[in-house]
Amino acid sequence: MPGTLRLRLLATAYTLVLLALTLYPTGDVSGTLQDTWGLDKVEHVLAYALLAGLWVHALPGHRGLVVAAVLAFGVGTEYLQGALPIGRSFNPYDMLANGLGVLAGLAFAARFRTTAS
Repeated sequence: MPGTLRLRLLATAYTLVLLALTLYPTGDVSGTLQDTWGLDKVEHVLAYALLAGLWVHALPGHRGLVVAAVLAFGVGTEYLQGALPIGRSFNPYDMLANGLGVLAGLAFAARFRTTAS
């Protein structure tokens, strides 16, 4: 199996896992230790950095498409959390953390590609 196909499968699998975790009914974390210490936002940044990094490497030459798709995914899942009866809520700061994660993932992917070449 070629490397690009493996990366695409890995990126797809990670996207589906992230979607499942994002929409899993766990309740609102507002006021919890996770929220108080900002760990929730750190998780968002790390999750979306990995998501963006995987897709940038899985779809070389399509950085703009990856950025748009991953940002749309982050915004869309946040709206779904608020709209679906799963005990979660919409949080614009989560969307901001998702966007920062995308930027971090792009920066890391660019650095990794530069040093790996």
